[in-house]
Formats: sequence, structure tokens, C-alpha cells
Amino acid sequence: MKTPEIVRDEASGKPIKITVLRPSNFHAHFRRDALMHAVTPLQLRGYKYVLAMPNTGPIRTIKEALVYHNELAAIAISEGFNDKLSGILMTLYHTADITPAVIEQIAKQHCVRAVKHYPTHRANQEGTTGSGLGRPLEAADDMLRAMEETGVPLLGHFEAVEDKHGRELPHSEREGYFVDNYLWDLRQKYPKLRICFEHCSTKKGVEFIKADTSGRTVGTFTPQHLWFTTDDFNRFSWRNHLRCMPYVKTEEDRAAVTDFATSGDMRAIAGDDTAPHLSAAKNKRFEEAACGCYLPHAIALYIAKFIESKAMKNYEYFACLNGPRWWGLPIPADHDTITIRCETEHDIPEPTPVPEEDEFVIPLGWTTEQDKLKIGYALQQ
Repeated sequence: MKTPEIVRDEASGKPIKITVLRPSNFHAHFRRDALMHAVTPLQLRGYKYVLAMPNTGPIRTIKEALVYHNELAAIAISEGFNDKLSGILMTLYHTADITPAVIEQIAKQHCVRAVKHYPTHRANQEGTTGSGLGRPLEAADDMLRAMEETGVPLLGHFEAVEDKHGRELPHSEREGYFVDNYLWDLRQKYPKLRICFEHCSTKKGVEFIKADTSGRTVGTFTPQHLWFTTDDFNRFSWRNHLRCMPYVKTEEDRAAVTDFATSGDMRAIAGDDTAPHLSAAKNKRFEEAACGCYLPHAIALYIAKFIESKAMKNYEYFACLNGPRWWGLPIPADHDTITIRCETEHDIPEPTPVPEEDEFVIPLGWTTEQDKLKIGYALQQ
């Protein structure tokens, strides 16, 4: 089958069904306990590979990562996703525990694939969920040298919570400040280091990725950063569910991120940063709401943006091919496909129940108000 295969309405010419290679998601949060049991089936559905982030816990050792993997695998088996077991990939939280010996161990096995750096900050500051426990990259020369030698990738939430004088930075400046003051130096000092710029949200971030033509530097891009800007925080009733780290940015940033993600460039990879929280943690004052977008509908959000950008010919590079190739994984076979249908009534999934907590997790864009997000596409069951 040649994909994407688009079936169109004969009268209007609009797509009614789209078949594509099975995509992957190289940035996902599964949480733990009851919440993990509730969201994991929806966050595995449709994907070939899913990369789990380590800020639940946090996951600092290979042993801890394998325990976490087994918990996710047990849920996958119970839901009939036996084919997903080798496709659930793990990372370790960047702490002083990650020695060169640990890097060498990572390089020799399949399940744990990388080290994830999170913003360092003081206790009274906010970085992102579970952050502030790691060490600065400037203090990790031994680890980074080992990663250069072995090819183990560094994944980065590349934001600075405060500047070099201790001043807390506004969200609008955090990613750009980190790029200007840390990331260019990192690339110069470790030219062979494989870097994934996670959930890149700015024009400066895109420029950093594009500057490295070696293929060692890539970025993951989320639906929210392709779709929204800071103006949308004041536009929608569901704005708390758009509150994530890094914040969505300006229209100039959104356009730069979207243009690169939809370009077909091999350095642009799908990673939705789906990050579920119970509704009670979200339904607070905006500044107190938990950060993270719950995205069981990410595949449809990406498809809709690629169609809007007239770039559907590049979707499979972004979502299905670039990620596995950079990670050294088999790409989907020609017959390994999913189907997206045109959908206007149920394109935003209903909230996911968490019965043990007598609670729900609310997908991005869902609301009982009139401004419910309309995507126009949904993954076929």
C-alpha cells in the first residue's frame, strides 16, 4: 500500500478517510498507580513506539526503569497490546547517579535508551512536573563525554528557570535564554553528542536544531506548540488544560515550529508530551493548575495541522519514519498502518475516568462550553 492513502468525498473533495503508516510518540508521560492504569491504554493506542519520560518517581536507575517498564507492559498485555511490549522505551532522569558506567550499560541494552535533562531550580520556583531534582549540564562532563563515545542520546527540557544572576525568568524567555546561554556552548564542547531538543517551542530552538547538519541534533514537536499561542490562554474556557511546560509562545514562534515540523526535514520528530493530571489538579486558578496537556487525540491533532498546512505528504516523515530512524529502530512495514476518519462530533475524546480516585482526566480542548476544540479528524477504532 502506498501511503498516505486519502479517500475523498466525491462531491466536496474533502478527505473522509486517511490511511498512514503507524506513527510513534517519542515523548509521553504515563504517571503511576490508578492514573497510569486509566491513561496507558489510550496513550499506547495507534502507536508503534512510545518513549516514556522519567520524571514520575523520578526514574534514576536502570533497575527502576525496568520496573516501570514492566508495570506499563502488564497494562499493555491486559488490554491486548502484546505487540507494544518491545515498543515501550524508557529514559533515565539526569542526576549525579548517571555515571559513565551507567551510560555504558544503557548502550548495551534495548529498553532504556537515553538520559533526560530537566530544568534545575530552587524549591520555591516552578520548572515542570517532577523537575528540580537533577544537576546542571555544566557539572556533567564525565557523563556527557561517555554519551559522546557510546552514542547514548541526551534528551533535554531546555529551559532556564532563572538567569545567571538568580533572577527568575518569565516563561516567555526561558527556552530562548537556555539556547543562548547554555545550548550553543554545549554543542561546541561536545560536537559528537546526540541531542534531542524536547518539545521545542521557539524560533530560537528551531534555529539551533537546523544549525547542526550532521543529523546528531533533532527535536520533538507537540500538537499544542503547533496549534496555539499565549493569546489562547485568554481565549478558551479550557485554558488550564493548555497550561504546560514549556508554555506555548508567540505567533512567530508557533509559525517557525509548525513550518519546521511540517517540512519533511529528518530532524523533526513527533513527541506529543502527553501529560495527564486529575481534573482536581487542573481545575484551579490558572497559575496554580498542574502543568501538562493530556493528548489521547494527538494523532488527529497532528494530522489536522499537516492538512491545514498543505503538508500531508510530509506527515509520515515526521510521525512515522524520522523518529525510528534517529533512534535506530525498525520503521513500520508497508502493511503496518492506521486509519484516521473525518469526525466532527467525537473528535475530542470524552474525559478519561479514574474510578479509584472518583476522578477524570480531561483531554486538551474538551469542555462543556461552546468553545470546545474542533479538530475534524479522529483515530478509527
